[in-house]
Formats: sequence, structure tokens, C-alpha cells
Amino acid sequence: SARVDLALHGHAHFGSEQGVTPGGVRVRNVAQPVIRKAFATYVLDRVGTS
Repeated sequence: SARVDLALHGHAHFGSEQGVTPGGVRVRNVAQPVIRKAFATYVLDRVGTS
């Protein structure tokens, strides 16, 4: 199976910007009504990768 570090989605009805799936994958909601700006920048660290 593929390893996922980050999932992005852009649809929200009063959603929150940050979340985590049951499997531990970070989720970021990039819908403009949620982040309240035109865009967001996310930096993924490399801790624990080989």
C-alpha cells in the first residue's frame, strides 16, 4: 500500500482547517471559506523518513 503524508481537500461547510484520518494521515482543508485567505503554504518535515 502507498504511504500518504498529507491529504488536501477544498470543500467545506463550516469545516476546520486541520484534521487527521483514523489511519493517522494529516488532512488540511484548503477551502477559502475555511482558511479565510487566497492560499496557504504547508511545509512537510522529513523526520522519520529514510
